[in-house]
Amino acid sequence: MPDPVDTRARRIRSQLITFNVVCVAWVFFRAESLENAGNIFKQLLNPSQWFSASPLITLGVVLAIAAGLVEQYIPKDAWGRAMARYSHLAPVWQGLTLGICLLVINTLGPRGVAPFIYFQF
Repeated sequence: MPDPVDTRARRIRSQLITFNVVCVAWVFFRAESLENAGNIFKQLLNPSQWFSASPLITLGVVLAIAAGLVEQYIPKDAWGRAMARYSHLAPVWQGLTLGICLLVINTLGPRGVAPFIYFQF
């Protein structure tokens, strides 16, 4: 059987299918029981729930989702170009940039030690 033609539409369809399969698997992974997982799917498939406001949807969540979507369209060679530009900076600016990045990571990261997620089993 010949390999299918790698088109943009095929890649997008494959990404969407993979994303949905992973999301369905996460529901079963995180649910306390199969009944609970079934209730989650009922709520997801209930059209009256689709447009109701949720306290979990905040500006930060929307911005994080938007950043993830935008990141998908960054050219593959952008990382190499950024590293080349960074290596041409003066050492003081390299240190300052690295320090700011570490400060942002420390500020936005979780507090304390993250729990080991497999203990729930």
